Parts: sequence; C-alpha cells; structure tokens
Amino acid sequence: MKISAIHAFLSGLLLWLMLPSAATADDDYRKAVVNVITYDAEGNVLQSGYGFYLTAQGTAVAPYHIFKDAVRADVINNKGKKAAVLRILGANSTYDLVKFSVDVKETTFLPLTETPAGDADALYLVNYSTSKKQEPVYANVTAVTPFDGYNYYDISAANSDINVGCPLVDATGRAVAVVQKNVGKNATTACAIDSRFINGLEITTTSVFNADLRDIAIPKGLPATESDALSYIYMLGHRDSMLTLTAIGDFMAIYPDNGEIYAERASFYADHGRYDLAEQDYATALEKSTKKDEVHLAFSKTIFNRANSSSEQPYKDWSIAKAIEEVDKAYALNPAPLYLMQRARYRFANKEYQESYDDFMQVNSSELASAETFYSAAMALEMTGTDTLRVLTLLDSAVNRLPEPYTQTAAQYFLERATRRIRAARFREAVFDYNEYEQIIGPKNLNDNFYYLREQAELQGRMYQQALDDIQTAIGLNPNEVIYRVEEALIYVEVGMYEEAIAAARKALEKMPENADALKLIGIALGEQGKKTEALEYLNKAKAQGDTSVDVFLKKYE
Repeated sequence: MKISAIHAFLSGLLLWLMLPSAATADDDYRKAVVNVITYDAEGNVLQSGYGFYLTAQGTAVAPYHIFKDAVRADVINNKGKKAAVLRILGANSTYDLVKFSVDVKETTFLPLTETPAGDADALYLVNYSTSKKQEPVYANVTAVTPFDGYNYYDISAANSDINVGCPLVDATGRAVAVVQKNVGKNATTACAIDSRFINGLEITTTSVFNADLRDIAIPKGLPATESDALSYIYMLGHRDSMLTLTAIGDFMAIYPDNGEIYAERASFYADHGRYDLAEQDYATALEKSTKKDEVHLAFSKTIFNRANSSSEQPYKDWSIAKAIEEVDKAYALNPAPLYLMQRARYRFANKEYQESYDDFMQVNSSELASAETFYSAAMALEMTGTDTLRVLTLLDSAVNRLPEPYTQTAAQYFLERATRRIRAARFREAVFDYNEYEQIIGPKNLNDNFYYLREQAELQGRMYQQALDDIQTAIGLNPNEVIYRVEEALIYVEVGMYEEAIAAARKALEKMPENADALKLIGIALGEQGKKTEALEYLNKAKAQGDTSVDVFLKKYE
C-alpha cells in the first residue's frame, strides 16, 4: 500500500473514531442532506441536485445552477418526504450557491464551521441516500487555495454529480465545505467551496438589481431589518404581481403594525385597477401610520392619477377636487412645500390656474424652488391670460436654475422660452435660445422643422445670412417642402439678390405651379430689376390665386 493511501486510510479511520457515536451520527447527517428538484412555469422538471439543511427551521443550501429559471422547487429528505421551497434567501452564480427556506417545522441540520479546513485534513462526505446501510465516505483535502477571503479545496472525492452540493463534515459535526464540480480538463476528483461563504448569501435592499436573483422566479425573502425590508419592497416595484404581493404579505406577517406597507399595497392595487382594495388599504394605513400626512399625499396621487385618466370611467367620487382635498389634509398636518407643489399641479389640471400659480410661487420661495417649479408657475400664469413679459420673467428664472452642463431635459426650457420671446417680438433673443437648444440636442438629431423655426426668428430679427443658412439646411433635409423654397426666395428679395430669388421661387413652382407666394416673389424680384411687364404678369397670376396683398406692387410697377 502506498504511503499516501495509508495516510488517507489512517486519517479517515481517525475521523471515524472521533465522530460522536459514528453510526448514529452518519444517520443524522444523512437526514440533513436532501434531493432538490426544480420546475419551470409549465411544471416540467428543470434540474435535480443535492443540498443540505443549515438550520432546524428549514434554511438550506444547494447549487445555484439547478435553480436558474425555476419558478418552483421541492426538496425530498432521505425518507422520501417532500417539502416545498418557500423563499430564496440569497444567490451567487459565480460560487454556484443558493440559500433558501423550506416548508418544514423542524429538521435535522448541519451547522456551519467557523474554522476552515487545512491542507491534508480528512473530512466526512455526506451523500444523499435513502439507505441506512450506506457506508461512510471520506474525502481528504489535497490542496487549499485562498480566494476572496474564503478557501477553495481540492478533495479526493470523485468528480461526480452525486457528490455536487453535498456537505463535507469535520470531526465536530460541522459543515466545512460544499462539494462542487471540478471543471478542470479531465478532472477526476472534485473541489469544494468554503461553507463560510454561505453566511454572505442574503437579501439586501439592492437585491432587486441582482441578476442572479432575478434569474430565479421563486419568491425572495426579505432583508433582516424593518427599514431595509420596506426599502426592498419599494424598489421591487409592481411589475411582477406574485413577487410583490408575496413580499408585502411576508412583511405584514412580521411587522403587522407598520402603516406604510398598507399604503404601498394600496398603490399596488391601484396600479392593477383594484381601486376598492386600494381604498381599504389607505384607510388602514391612516389608522396605523405615524406619518398620516404621507398617507394622505399617497392617496391623493392615486386619486389624481385615476381621475386624470381620459381612457377610464370615473371611479366613485374620485375626482381631481377630491385629490386636492386629500393633499390639503396632508398640508394641514405638515405644511411642507412638497404638498404645496403637489396641490399646485392638481389645481393646474383642474384649470384653477391662478390658484396653481399662487401655490407654485410659494414653492419658489422655499428650498424646493427649481427650474421645474418656475417653469410650472410660468405655464400657470400664462393660462390666466397675463402678458407674455411676466411669463418670460419666470422662464428666465427657470433657465437660470438649470444645472450645467445642460442635459436634454434642459433643452426643452430653451425651446419654450424661444417661443415666448418670439411672441414678445424679441427675435434675436429667441435665436439665442434656439442656438442653445441646437447645441444641447446636437445638429444630427434635429429635423428640417427646427431650422425653419429658427429661420423665421432670424428673418424677423434681420439676421439674413443666418436665416439663409438655416432655410438651406431645411431644404437639404426636406427638399420636397415648397414653403422652404418660398422662404429662401423671400430672404433673397429682402437682401436684394433678385436673380437668386427668382431661381428659388421657380423651384417652388416646379413642385406647386400655382403657389401664390412664389408667383408674387418672382413678380417683385422682376419689378425691382425694372422688368415691369414681366413683373405685372406674375403679380396678376398671384392675385388670381387669391393673394390681394399684391395690389400695392401692381400699382408700383404699372
């Protein structure tokens, strides 16, 4: 017998002798090991593998790969009794481990070690088996590789699927490692991951973004603390009804007096059209919550969203006016600017423009003042019919509060101000705003209409070269639009380039032979060149199309 074989035999014998009541212990350890079966949405078996219990209450661990894409899972103990997997408690595909809870009242389990195995340590490999006569299997540690604060072990056990997911137990009866498949080329022996890594498998507030957890459709557990669990549910959102309602139900079972969770479930029900249940939950939330103002605000938002929806019939007495009543209750309990801002939005939607403006201006005197609130105040004031200059003053305040560098959201503010500046005959200022808009959005992302709008402002501001450049850009983007050719001709007439004006207008006539504007511009250009007979011919054609504005030119060139 070789020395290494003798060493392994003696180490295994020593471990066997050290195990407390070895035969009994062997049987107990096997009770902790389970067969895990996962299923897809149609009930078909996805994978089958092995794992073991970590606590008497049914917390267990198994390879991650058998849970990927599963919507349901069962475990079967060594007596053939089946139990359902209830919640996923943590997962890591890199380490191929998933922790989960099982629907059992009490079970045999293997506690995790606090001391890692050393090189050449002999461990007891516990396989899943329904036979009481199974002989113990020993697995020597042949190499230890530290990794990420834990250990990877090379072991003497066979690189077989029957060992993957099974525990390696030390002489004290604690799980030291979990057997994993050795993916090395032509590997005949398995490897194992330090069982202490299992302690790091947990659900946290950011677990909703964990791709490994998202790839398992079985409901997840909750973070350990009340505040973290509530944050997790908020971030979970309402997209997956089963996962969300399960998490909310679990939270309510643990923290039955938390009013915020009822408001969250009410929001979920409202998003899914169950307004009756939503209303009930908001009432319960108001009874239980210590933050009743926040519940009133949440209820007001739900009412407003439902009442403001043009695609649905009204629900009970849920109107925008009722939403205002609810936010008024919130403001009475806590006069915060946030509630004023919400009420201002509701009042605008309810066409109470002066009241909306007044609320927004109060917000603008608070720490919540922003580009958005000044813009909203401007829009409300504009709807009261006030003069454009007052509106522009508010828009100036909005633009002045935009953070730099400007984002695409900021671009809209410049566009809106440009429109009002044109109404106030501030054409060159409007051109400045259009320039800012172009710089933010990028010329490649703009269409011909933008360049036409800027050209109009430039023309009114007597910025002829810029106007010509822009209308020619618009033509390049949309050469079939007749009005752009007419505008080009108009600019040429304004600057006295009559031959160019005639050429541009004729191109418009190629698309629309009876276009009155093109006919008139050719007539004017010819008249200014002294070609009065031809000018009168084109002007009369324009008049025949209904353009009476040519009369002044007819008199001029007669």
